[in-house]
Amino acid sequence: MNNPWWEVDLGREFPLESIVVWNRTDGNLGERLKGWTLKVMDSSKKVVYERKGNPTPEGGKAKFSVGNFSPAR
Repeated sequence: MNNPWWEVDLGREFPLESIVVWNRTDGNLGERLKGWTLKVMDSSKKVVYERKGNPTPEGGKAKFSVGNFSPAR
């Protein structure tokens, strides 16, 4: 699959403290997230946080501490 993506819409803007991304660990499916990008967008779909080239999540999850990051900023 070329350029797969997944989006979560929270319905409105919220302050964020952290984001946790869970990955499958069965079989060899864990490698599918190698080099993935995390983006946080505001209500206008403007990227306000981005982290590219993330490694495959260790132990099935990756946590990003973003403090009191507010999408409105």
